[in-house]
Amino acid sequence: MTSQEMKKTLWEAADKLRARMDAAEYKHLVLGLIFLKYVSDAFDERRREVAKLLADPTSELFFSDDPTEQAKALEDRDYYSSANVFWVPQVARWETLRNQAKQPEIGRLLDDALVAMLSPHKGRIYDPCCGSGGMFVQSEKFIEAHGGRADDISIYGQESNPTTWRLVAMNLAIRGIGFNLGKEPVDTFTQDQHGEATGDYADVSGFCRSVKLEEIQEHGYVLTPGRYVGAEAVEDDDEAFAEKMERLTAQLAEQMARGAELDAVIRRKLGALGYGI
Repeated sequence: MTSQEMKKTLWEAADKLRARMDAAEYKHLVLGLIFLKYVSDAFDERRREVAKLLADPTSELFFSDDPTEQAKALEDRDYYSSANVFWVPQVARWETLRNQAKQPEIGRLLDDALVAMLSPHKGRIYDPCCGSGGMFVQSEKFIEAHGGRADDISIYGQESNPTTWRLVAMNLAIRGIGFNLGKEPVDTFTQDQHGEATGDYADVSGFCRSVKLEEIQEHGYVLTPGRYVGAEAVEDDDEAFAEKMERLTAQLAEQMARGAELDAVIRRKLGALGYGI
């Protein structure tokens, strides 16, 4: 599609929406659809590539002569993530949505699709521009539909529009969903009210440690991790040094041999995909 054709398509989409929503809201719906179409197209292209490889007996990815087994294998996320392609669940694929475009519940289906791709099951859900909270509500429904509990998640959001900020609070409150929308409606870019909620941290000896600038200055601003994280505390197991070294050396040799085997497999797989090393 050319740039001019894209502009024409977007204008026609906005024109159809004109009588149903404020002009300032067009972008939220249209951009969401563009995103869905983009990731779905990339997914479909990769899916076609993988389908050919799975059916080709000369390919390293050859799976089975059975079309049913090949179809099941096509749903393996690893085939897509390994090529940096966004995994798109069946309910969010463009063809699925297009086939239901004239259904009265198409709006809900689209909401179910940004949420299904995110696949929230537990933990924190954070939306820095949450609007009226549609993603939060759909996330709760997604969790319940997959056998989880709504209280497995924590809701954090922020919205700059005062009216919308009140709407999202009411939207969540009437559904009994706990939330934290910040103390006031402000722009996330200029005043992030959830900085402390979007990165828990704890010092772990031998792995990570938070240090003050003064300590870094004492080390001449050298940022080599070993200077700060220390070593993991290990209990003495009373094993004789010579015996331990013999055991660990044998274990290392075994692991190195296994590593060499895996390197060979990886090289063959990459070669089959046209990325020989």
